[in-house]
Amino acid sequence: MIKSTNKSNSNVLEDLKKSIDPAKSNICVNSVRRVNNGIILSCENEASLSKLMASIQGELGANFTVNEIQKYRLRMVINNVECAYTKSEGLIEKILSQNEFGIFSSEDIKTVTTFRCSESTLNVVIEVSPKFTKTLLDRGHIYMGWQRCPVRDYVRIVRCYKCSGFGHMEKIAYILKYHVLYVLEIIWKKIVNLLLRIVQTV
Repeated sequence: MIKSTNKSNSNVLEDLKKSIDPAKSNICVNSVRRVNNGIILSCENEASLSKLMASIQGELGANFTVNEIQKYRLRMVINNVECAYTKSEGLIEKILSQNEFGIFSSEDIKTVTTFRCSESTLNVVIEVSPKFTKTLLDRGHIYMGWQRCPVRDYVRIVRCYKCSGFGHMEKIAYILKYHVLYVLEIIWKKIVNLLLRIVQTV
């Protein structure tokens, strides 16, 4: 995100185009979107982003501020992990060393929670960086000790097993049911009273 230090400046993109030539600096820009007092810009790769940030600082200096927007960390689940393995110290370090993920480090992955899969295994929910997510999805599994465990996106959908609806639990369904019945009862009483009045006036 590139913003002007002058809050009244609404021509950030125009100022940027006058000062920086992407062709000369070999900067590949994917998209540009205007926001309040600035622009959001997406580059093809890290190299282009670094060159652009350096060019802005060099050409425009204190007139503009450049901030890299942090992407959301996504959640994934590792299935059927032995309970004993999840309790061992340095779980993340063991995963990284055994699977040889290369450029990725402990900053790209952290454990969030676990929930039981069977008597002897757990499902481990992890939070990973966007780039690491793609690597894990392409691979489809992780080696953990003596196991090869499947890994997939973690999507938690709340569903009521009383009415089969989504977005609420059974307790809420019970409340909704009787609330609807209560409202219908009031409406019915009003209709009956209205009909009685009509009959009396005839």
